[in-house]
Amino acid sequence: MVKRMGDMRYPHTNYKTSKYCVVYLDVLGSKDIIYNDENNEHLNKLNMIFEDAIEEVFISKKFKNKDFFVKIFSDNIILATKTDTKDRAENIKLLCLVISNIIEEFLTYGYLMRGAMVEGEFFCNDTLVYGKALIDVVELEEKYAIYPRIIVQEGIKDVFPYYFQKCADGWDILNNYFVNDHGFSGCNFKVSLLDLLKKNKNNKKAVQKIMWAITYFNEYNKWKKENKRISYYFISSEEISKALE
Repeated sequence: MVKRMGDMRYPHTNYKTSKYCVVYLDVLGSKDIIYNDENNEHLNKLNMIFEDAIEEVFISKKFKNKDFFVKIFSDNIILATKTDTKDRAENIKLLCLVISNIIEEFLTYGYLMRGAMVEGEFFCNDTLVYGKALIDVVELEEKYAIYPRIIVQEGIKDVFPYYFQKCADGWDILNNYFVNDHGFSGCNFKVSLLDLLKKNKNNKKAVQKIMWAITYFNEYNKWKKENKRISYYFISSEEISKALE
């Protein structure tokens, strides 16, 4: 171990935190899968999906010229973008698009995600992730997200209200179905949710979270129908019963 003496005991860096919008995502149910991943299939599937997630951020940085950061460890991902600039609203909006694309891709491969989004002081580089916003976002995810949803700190939703909605328990959440509503995405969401329900029918804890996601999906499509949107999809009680047989 290096023992610093004299002036060497003082930091040679002058790092500072700045204002970021920070998102912390957790892949639900993956811990048990990791313990039983004897052939490393889960490891390589996660790596593939996470590579796509990183590419999503890279594209945002390259073509939108935005300050994005991503850090992945095991089954968690941190995304952040600077908000102490005149482009605060645009940066947060772009971050929501990236998150929704990640959620959609994970669902396609049979995974649900939950997480949190906050705005606050944050620092990041290739080695270090630090700041009050990091502590806050992890605490919100672990204590309050509970279901497959991205809960959002008060004040962020004002940037683009349609991207967010209020839950029954009072939390604002990212309305990722709205953000990612394009083409046949609604049909794809429906198929993925029913496949996930069928796959986990003997896991009561998983079924509870999947049913929350299905209820949320139906509520969004009810809103689409009431607002005379072109296409909407519902997951019926009969389809749910069949998946659980």
